[in-house]
Amino acid sequence: MNSLAVVDRVVRALLVLTICFTGAVSAADSPSHDMQSSGERVVRAFWDAFNRADWQAMDRLVTSDYRHHPPGKSLTLVQFKEGGAWVHQNLARYRLDIDSLIRQNDLIATRWTARGVHVGSFFGEKPTGREVVVQGMHFHRLAKGRIAEDWEVIDFDGLKHQVSGE
Repeated sequence: MNSLAVVDRVVRALLVLTICFTGAVSAADSPSHDMQSSGERVVRAFWDAFNRADWQAMDRLVTSDYRHHPPGKSLTLVQFKEGGAWVHQNLARYRLDIDSLIRQNDLIATRWTARGVHVGSFFGEKPTGREVVVQGMHFHRLAKGRIAEDWEVIDFDGLKHQVSGE
């Protein structure tokens, strides 16, 4: 079983456990889009802005002291936008789709799949021109109707395998 499949199984198990033990509600359980919480709409709008590389739209969706937490780091909104621009530069036709969305109190978790055509280097490799698929999760904490901070986990091993052919 490849690492992408393992990550997907772990993520699914964690999401099921979260629902079972916390009473969290999945977006799939919502009767309609109109029933979504304002927090869910903010998170969806955040990823929509990311997909369009509409960095100015993000300013309205996050708090003034927003922090982005990839493993072992803490980045400002400006740094997050720079990283997003870099992703779009290296993956043409980039698109992130939310596979699952779960909310509990002021936290919203998204499990997502992103796709794009590998046109730039991520790890020093030559661009392959092939489509790559990457999965990940973000946990967003909301405050006053905006995203105050988020934590991410991305399957970089799977990405590295796809772009390097290892």
